Amino acid sequence: MREFFGSVLFARAGAAANVPQLRVQAAAGQMVGMMILRYVLAVEPIASASEDELVELVAPVLQGYLG
Repeated sequence: MREFFGSVLFARAGAAANVPQLRVQAAAGQMVGMMILRYVLAVEPIASASEDELVELVAPVLQGYLG
């Protein structure tokens, strides 16, 4: 799984967007952390926040990694 994510998925995403691997992986880590808090641990208020609220909160961070 590590090989697939590292050298296939992240490498292709980074190459397609012309973004360094470190930045792609940092953005992925941000999203994985959000998913764990929201769906696995159900930490409030993230668990009950609307999608629009989360997009407003997280989008600038992801744009910072990938922009």
